[in-house]
Amino acid sequence: VTDLRDCENVIERGLATFFEVGDALGRINEHGLYKVAGYRSFESYCAERWHLSRPRAYQLMSAAKVVQELSTVVDKAVPNEATARELAKLPTAERIEVWREVSETTSTVTAIAVRKTIERRSEERRAEVIPPCAVCGVVLEWPCWHCLNCGTHVAEGDADNTAGNLA
Repeated sequence: VTDLRDCENVIERGLATFFEVGDALGRINEHGLYKVAGYRSFESYCAERWHLSRPRAYQLMSAAKVVQELSTVVDKAVPNEATARELAKLPTAERIEVWREVSETTSTVTAIAVRKTIERRSEERRAEVIPPCAVCGVVLEWPCWHCLNCGTHVAEGDADNTAGNLA
């Protein structure tokens, strides 16, 4: 008979190790410690010693770096590697803002919640930078063929533009 609590403890310990593994790989890479073991490169060390691809090793190191950075400025710890990897896509200042927002607005912080927050914030920034069409409200990142040729989509405040001159 398998005890659920025992299994969950194993899972919990495993989820927490990504930080320790990433941090250790980062130190090995940063200090060239793989050379002491006779490897010519960090990539060959990871592949031969740990069967880790270069991208996977860097994912772990990046996730660990995010956890380390956030641990000094926020109270709630990053719960897992997937969440840390989503946050790693952002510059440090924005990473902190997104983490605080997600932590305050959701009961369970997940990678999906972080990704959705990042996407929403990106859309909000895009809407601020790119004005919607005054005719139909569509936000275009660049004028489409239709806009350039007949002027249907025009910038806010330029609704009289019917020749398609968006420059």
